[in-house]
Amino acid sequence: MEAAIREKSIAIGLMKSNDYMKARNKLLDARNTCSGLENINELITVCDIMCTAQFQLPGSGIDWYWILQTTRTVDESVIDYKYTNLIRVLGPIKGKFPGVESALELIKQAYDVLSDRQKRQEFDLKRTASWGPCGGNAEPLNIEYPKESEATSQSSSGSKRIVSECSDKSNVLCSAGAQPLKRVRSAGEGDGEVVAENQALVNRVVANTCSQEASLDSAFTKARFNNVGKCSFGSPSSSMVHKEPTLEFYDFANNRKAEVHAIGQIWAAYDQEKMPRNYARINSIEKIYNKETNSTDVTLYVRWLKPAPLNIDEKKWHEAGLPICCGYFMQEKFDIDKCNRMVGGRPVFSHFISSFKDLTNDLFELYPHEGEVWAVYKDWKPFNWCNDPKTRKGCKFQLVEILTGYSKQVGVKVASLVKMAGFTSIFRRQEIQGSDFSYQITAAKSFIFSHNIPAYRFAGEKRGLFPGMLFELDPLSIPEDVVVETVAAKPPLEGRSSDASGSEHPISRSPPISLGAKPIALKPKWPAEAFSSGQIWAIYDDGPDAMPRRYVVVHGVNSGGEVCVTYLKPHPKLEDEMKWVEQNLPVACGSFKTGGVTLNLQVSRFSHLMKCDDSSSNSNKYLHKIYPREGEIWAMYKNWNSKWNHSNLINCQYRYVEILSSCSEDAEMRVASLVEVNGRKTFFHRQLSDDGFELTRTVSMKELLSFSHQVPAFTVPGIENHGIPADSWHLEPDALPAIPAN
Repeated sequence: MEAAIREKSIAIGLMKSNDYMKARNKLLDARNTCSGLENINELITVCDIMCTAQFQLPGSGIDWYWILQTTRTVDESVIDYKYTNLIRVLGPIKGKFPGVESALELIKQAYDVLSDRQKRQEFDLKRTASWGPCGGNAEPLNIEYPKESEATSQSSSGSKRIVSECSDKSNVLCSAGAQPLKRVRSAGEGDGEVVAENQALVNRVVANTCSQEASLDSAFTKARFNNVGKCSFGSPSSSMVHKEPTLEFYDFANNRKAEVHAIGQIWAAYDQEKMPRNYARINSIEKIYNKETNSTDVTLYVRWLKPAPLNIDEKKWHEAGLPICCGYFMQEKFDIDKCNRMVGGRPVFSHFISSFKDLTNDLFELYPHEGEVWAVYKDWKPFNWCNDPKTRKGCKFQLVEILTGYSKQVGVKVASLVKMAGFTSIFRRQEIQGSDFSYQITAAKSFIFSHNIPAYRFAGEKRGLFPGMLFELDPLSIPEDVVVETVAAKPPLEGRSSDASGSEHPISRSPPISLGAKPIALKPKWPAEAFSSGQIWAIYDDGPDAMPRRYVVVHGVNSGGEVCVTYLKPHPKLEDEMKWVEQNLPVACGSFKTGGVTLNLQVSRFSHLMKCDDSSSNSNKYLHKIYPREGEIWAMYKNWNSKWNHSNLINCQYRYVEILSSCSEDAEMRVASLVEVNGRKTFFHRQLSDDGFELTRTVSMKELLSFSHQVPAFTVPGIENHGIPADSWHLEPDALPAIPAN
């Protein structure tokens, strides 16, 4: 396990220096040692794409089919499918690892070319000229790159021939009789370039793969995800195929095919924010046969639907230029717009809407219907947004399932959805005390709805997932700022009381909510399925108040249900930090390194999963950087100073803050003070001054020791119906010290 973690960390360092070949080999070794390492398959995919981009075809450059891991003969639906799947795999790790953003950019460039009929045709002509008479119908090559230990032999002409074996000790053949394709280094890298030899090798590969075109196409159209959302492509012998059980995903691109469109239909179209908030009615369809591509070009002529606000509030919202997705809409009478189905490598239309009610020839009505999934604004502030529409930028979203039909008198009842761990587009209902968490959205708040999201409903147990009904959502319609509530309560430590109860499910649970004198509690322990290798968790320490101030890296769960972990130790840089560590005082922020004690812990010790950035220090120590992040809630020591000792911590008081801007080593962060909602001990909201302004301040790097610990927290939609301010946070009770700050 430790060897695999070490190989992964070395690979990440190599990726930072753009050495994706060596990094890929390190990652493969790490996965062979421990297949459960977090993000290991995603990182291998990044290396595959970046390495593929280094092999450019003469006259046509990067092979965009290889980037999307497909073949030339597939239709546009497969191109859509490949693009969506790769974005779904790599999107969640964007900004967390080196090379991910570059790989995503290559994927988007490939999609931009291959999804545009004219661009694809031009590329195919150049590619055919490069590949020869076969036309390039070759499988994306599963390239094995030479390792450091591989030898090179000098030829009589002065060039070098690579002599090596793959990581599995056998050469990977592109096809029968072909030799494994190796990257030939340029002269600037120390090797002589063998252009002619390499081109001949490519030609041999093409010739041998031409005969396999049909089977390759069949294999690629069966591309799928495995049970944790990773992507595998190619034939069963491909080095990229994973051994885990596969999980079929719904192909939403099929619902947007040209043959689905019909006159009179109303479709949701993507707006400037790339969400399906515009509506258009198809007036006519033009189909022209294209001899060059042997396909039919489809052009849609549509009339756009414009909002028809009724009351003063709706008119203010509309006049401010804010999006309207519910209510009444008027069809433009005379303006007919010519629309291509694809623009800039992205579909124009998202999905067909059957729930529009045709009131007259030009007036339509649309409200959420039972069974649909919608995105709602998490921090909806209609008055602020109408006065200054720019304040809506950066708002967060909550996804909900519509439980009842919409009523103009009482609105609609919805159930909150939460994202399943390990997936980017699989959601389930949020539960509280074993029951679905639902609430009412009144008719006066209909503009809280952002947009409808295409959804596919299925039984989770049939796919080996969370039991009950699950939703797979169209990833193109899921906002980036979806609030994911996956924090779970923990059982009481020895000596602490709790009335927690609930049924066990193989997924993390939401924390208890206290709406009155008696708290509502959930399952008191994390299930074994919540833990995976490489995760960083906060655990309750051994101090007098037992707060989640210590961090561990998870290795796995043993047969007895205990979690094997290694403690993280602070890696101080500033003088005050060093003195603090010397006194063995708790450190919650900064850089941490592995090397502490490895042991097994009961799941009752675990509080919550931590987000951190990983890096390598100058001393080659692998560091985990943990700093407060925007949107998190943290406890801070009241009246803190850097000269404190153990006696100061015994009876210290705390204040709670919401992080307004993420902290980094280069910039200060802003925090907002929170105060307890009167009579609600676990609910807090932002503190206001006598003048009604929120109390905020900046915190410098030198003050990071004043942070005691992160407090798991989440907001509750509809909580204002219980007399609690709508913007209040519910804080995990077991992460609240017994003595709060006044």
